[in-house]
Amino acid sequence: MQLATTQNKMARTLIPLVHQVAAQVARRLPSHVQMDDLVSAGMLGLAGALNRFDPERADTFRGYAEFRIRGEIMDELRRRDHMSRDARADSRRLQNVVEELRQLRGTEPEANEVADRLGISLDELRSLQLRAHDGATVSLSNITVGAPQRSPEDTAAVDQQRERLAIAIKKLSERRRVVLWLYYFEELPLKEIGDILDVTPSRVCQIRSEAVAALKKIMKG
Repeated sequence: MQLATTQNKMARTLIPLVHQVAAQVARRLPSHVQMDDLVSAGMLGLAGALNRFDPERADTFRGYAEFRIRGEIMDELRRRDHMSRDARADSRRLQNVVEELRQLRGTEPEANEVADRLGISLDELRSLQLRAHDGATVSLSNITVGAPQRSPEDTAAVDQQRERLAIAIKKLSERRRVVLWLYYFEELPLKEIGDILDVTPSRVCQIRSEAVAALKKIMKG
């Protein structure tokens, strides 16, 4: 009972931290990403941290909680990134069929013609259109400003490289993923990252180097 009471108190105390971390991450993302979604993910991270709360280490719990909160938000963004890639694939597939039928007929194709060409029902076509035009997802690898226009071949090559990188990152430990995010995306100094993870700046530097080396090894395959 006493542990549960302490956990509840810690939860109330750390809820503002969830909003703080979510706001820090949101600054790096497109405006259409909902802050509430990031906060919800962060709350899951806080809940996970509270489940492992040790009263004897209460003085270092805030740093551990922030680590879990940020990690859960990153996981949510990675899930959205996967959804975004699927949506782009659906969009290309749909556009190719529509363009093919347009060239054959000389006019815009009917929905049933598109569905027939794809070998799906009209209901499945509507679902495909919704996925293809889903603007609510975000790609972590697409957060760039003023990027030059690429040829379709270049775009395909870049997408393939990004997908390989995303897969490689998923193979890293949670701690290595968080260090890479904090250092390269949040641009936090080593000392601040160390405070979050409850380690020394030199240890953060070591984890970062290990993560980069591991990524290179995975990418080389």
